[in-house]
Amino acid sequence: MESLQPILSEDITFEILVRLPVKTLLRMRSVLKSWLSLVSSPQFVRKHLQHPVTNQEFSLLCTNNRETFQTCPLNTIMYKEDPPTSIPIDLDFDWQVTSHRQCNIVGSCDGLLCLTNEFMNFKIWNPSTRELRKIPALPWSGLCPQAQAYGFVYNEHENDYKVVVIAWNNYSDILREVNFYSLRTNSWQKIIELPSTAIGIGGYFGEFGTLVNRRLHWVAIDAKVGSNKFIFSLDLVDAIYGNVALPNPEDKSEFDWHIGTLGVLTLPWATFCDDFIKLKPIVNCFPVCWQFPTNGTLKINTDGSFSASTGRARMGRILREDWGEFIMAFSSSLESNSSIEAEALEARKGLELCYKKI
Repeated sequence: MESLQPILSEDITFEILVRLPVKTLLRMRSVLKSWLSLVSSPQFVRKHLQHPVTNQEFSLLCTNNRETFQTCPLNTIMYKEDPPTSIPIDLDFDWQVTSHRQCNIVGSCDGLLCLTNEFMNFKIWNPSTRELRKIPALPWSGLCPQAQAYGFVYNEHENDYKVVVIAWNNYSDILREVNFYSLRTNSWQKIIELPSTAIGIGGYFGEFGTLVNRRLHWVAIDAKVGSNKFIFSLDLVDAIYGNVALPNPEDKSEFDWHIGTLGVLTLPWATFCDDFIKLKPIVNCFPVCWQFPTNGTLKINTDGSFSASTGRARMGRILREDWGEFIMAFSSSLESNSSIEAEALEARKGLELCYKKI
């Protein structure tokens, strides 16, 4: 019997499969070995991530106790449904934890999540395929770190995902070294040994960096001056660091800065602004938005476009960010409220696209 010849060429098959949603692609892997090989290739993965998204249904990845993860459609929070049409779905996760403080989300890139605990163990998790990669232990060069700052980014110049760890001695607040882990090589490397500048970032359990214009950013403090805070940035491509001055508020006593990515919610889909950073004065819980122009200075947005509310939905329900970790959905009459600790995956690279082979 003559072997069957494929009806479609490989190029046409590629163009068809690259337009399919992730859940369908996961099923397609079992149809033919050639399809499995195709959708698992780095070229296909990158092309699929770059392809325009037509499905505007987004998901939130939530955790109430940092021991289990659940996913639920964003529209179940945005729109009041009685009775609810969907409930949070538990995700398989085999990293055993014994304390609610242990499991933290460092960040998300293309649907991959970087997780860590208070012992500085790291794992990269794909919630869609349920694949979990354990990262090797971080080698320290004679340093006994007591405080850390973290980051998880995709370096498009090297086509590689990287975990960044900055460590220093918490008693002296002296920044010592910067290490990164490469998913491609599965190894750690020290990229920068910073000079003995007295800089402290975050607290004992770490601070997670915000990616803007290919640089990671943290709010840092000059330990020699005390209350003098600024934005510390790290460029992973050129392995250089820099400082940006914070805005000068009228009443400095009312401000304790925290930095995070600004999400602008425009129903029925979410868009994310890569060229904006949100600086939040924690004491009065009001976010302040600043833009990074090309000259590296900060510019305030004063037109009232941004407020403490993330967005307004139907039935008077409002999404509001609280302390940078909670998304609260509550009625305008404040008669009812609910809160979930959530990591909102980037709209174009969220759960619908997190099939990256690891």
